[in-house]
Amino acid sequence: MSVGSLHTDRQNNFDFLRMLFAVFVLITHAYMFTGISDCDWLCQLSGGQTYFTDIGVKGFFIISGYLVYQSMQRSSSAVDFLWRRILRIYPGMIVVLLLTVCFGWLVYQGTGPYWQNRSVWTYVPYNLSLYVKQTVIEGVFQSNPHNATINGSLWTIAYEFTFYLLLALLFRWRQQRMVVGSVLMLLLAIAVCMGMVYGEKLLQFGWILNAYHLVQFGAAFVAGSLLAHLGCPKRLRGRGWWLAAVGLLLLSFWLHWYSWAGYFLLPLAVLLVGQHYSLWLNRLPQKLGDISYGVYIYGSPVQQTLVYFYQPSHGWLFLFSLPITLLLGWLSWRRVEKPALQRWKAVFNRRFAGHFST
Repeated sequence: MSVGSLHTDRQNNFDFLRMLFAVFVLITHAYMFTGISDCDWLCQLSGGQTYFTDIGVKGFFIISGYLVYQSMQRSSSAVDFLWRRILRIYPGMIVVLLLTVCFGWLVYQGTGPYWQNRSVWTYVPYNLSLYVKQTVIEGVFQSNPHNATINGSLWTIAYEFTFYLLLALLFRWRQQRMVVGSVLMLLLAIAVCMGMVYGEKLLQFGWILNAYHLVQFGAAFVAGSLLAHLGCPKRLRGRGWWLAAVGLLLLSFWLHWYSWAGYFLLPLAVLLVGQHYSLWLNRLPQKLGDISYGVYIYGSPVQQTLVYFYQPSHGWLFLFSLPITLLLGWLSWRRVEKPALQRWKAVFNRRFAGHFST
């Protein structure tokens, strides 16, 4: 079955939700990159409990945990599983990094020649490593109000890939439901307890990965994986279930309970809405394809470039950046991500799958 048919055959709202979450990130970044604050209007309405990027990024991790766990169960080997994950991450990332370097000279304000700047040449390999971060190219966006960070979204991918590795470690026991379920519940309990007890104090701990983000994103990813393991969203079909979950999530904002209730209510709400199928919500995703990853990785460079040239307000920045980013996300999916999945997954199956099958 082709990638395209896989997307059209899935009767769920996950493509819509991922696209929505990518737009949430654009909203918060519009505030950040114009130098206002990190507190967007959801942050203001919720009394600082959360903000659009927090919901968006955690939503990505929840859906990822849910779908990637199922992919792990279907994979013929741990190597096959990781190869599929690499194909989903790297083709789009390689292109956006190369385009960033190629067009960086348009906004370059450094003292020496652009192509003699060492940070130009290290930007791509460091970021492709995932765990060696280089957020800036010296002289690029250095006069922008927020900071010179070129792509404010790429840093989360290291956490994503780390959780892929975690699931790969469980691959050998994937058919032993009691073992896998116990491990996932233990990991979720540890993450939730650490998040509730220590909170933002965890920000001061970490080396390659920050402890706070590892806990927050890990709780979201593992919750998605655990719910996939238990099959809860599929058993709780019907509009009433997802309306109840979303209603309780909104109630937690109003009662200021989200700081602890969000660990449980957000995964349930996201997956119940995602498992439900709405033809109306899926009209745009079905036409455009799975553009969420492209929107996510192109959003920051687009917004920083618009800020550099035009200095718009946060509202105008969001409105101007949205169609540009949607277009780039569509091009990334159609010309880079989808062809890479179709071609290189087949290459692996032909040449290597037999050597690693279990």
